[in-house]
Amino acid sequence: MNIRIAAATALFLALIPAQSFSASPMTNFGSLYQATQGGVSGEESRPAAPVILAQAGDMSFRVGQLEEQIRALNGRIEELSFQLLEMQEQMRRMQEDNEYRFQELEGGGRRGDAAPARQDDTDVAAMDSVTGSSDQDRVEGTLGELTFDQDTLQGGELDSPTNTDQTQTAALPETGSEQLWNAAYGNILSGDYALAEQDFQRFIQDYPDSPKISDAYFWLGESQYAQGQYNVAARTLLTAHKQFPQSAKAPEMLLKLGMSLAALDNRDTACATYREVLLRYPKASDALKKKVAIEQGAMSC
Repeated sequence: MNIRIAAATALFLALIPAQSFSASPMTNFGSLYQATQGGVSGEESRPAAPVILAQAGDMSFRVGQLEEQIRALNGRIEELSFQLLEMQEQMRRMQEDNEYRFQELEGGGRRGDAAPARQDDTDVAAMDSVTGSSDQDRVEGTLGELTFDQDTLQGGELDSPTNTDQTQTAALPETGSEQLWNAAYGNILSGDYALAEQDFQRFIQDYPDSPKISDAYFWLGESQYAQGQYNVAARTLLTAHKQFPQSAKAPEMLLKLGMSLAALDNRDTACATYREVLLRYPKASDALKKKVAIEQGAMSC
């Protein structure tokens, strides 16, 4: 019996290390399993970083698009601002031109009563010798040095601004010089420039010795200019200034001549004409000098 008990005890003691040894692999396996699961979880969590990068890249693209749109809008705003400035400048010039016309119309009747001074033969001869020069040449005392483009000033004799339709002239009623003048001037005030042109042509033809003849030439050129007949207006005003260089309307004739040339894209001659206004008539009215400065700026003289 004792032998059996001793054998069982020895067997029991021998089995204890075996169980402990066999449990160790399980423990190691559990650790390995946990480590494996942990590794797998770590690998599964790694794609989060690329997702963040992709979102950041998309945001950068959208920001770039917004910046491009802002640049396009800024360009459009600048373009609209430039157009607005151009419109404001045109409106300003139109307003100043209208103010100038009203001032001259208000004072025209009083100045028109003065008898015009005729130009001497020497100045007329110098005027007839228009041959051309550089825009930078300083005009000395006469208009003979101004460059008038013959292609620009085509159509009709220079000294015949009174040519008109004989049928229309015959249809006008017979009136005295004052009645005819008042009718013509009234048409200027009302803006009926076509009828004003006819009336002033008849006045020049019928009353060449009138004290208002120089004014009649000016308003004839003005009525032609207002109708867009810049070629005809330039010829009329050139003839008028040649004949009446010392009249009260002479500075305005020269100014309107320059404006007619500018409208015909004859920039160099227009600028030279504007300079001539200030050279020949330093005592001209402030309104006229201001108008000259405006026209010089418009042509970048």
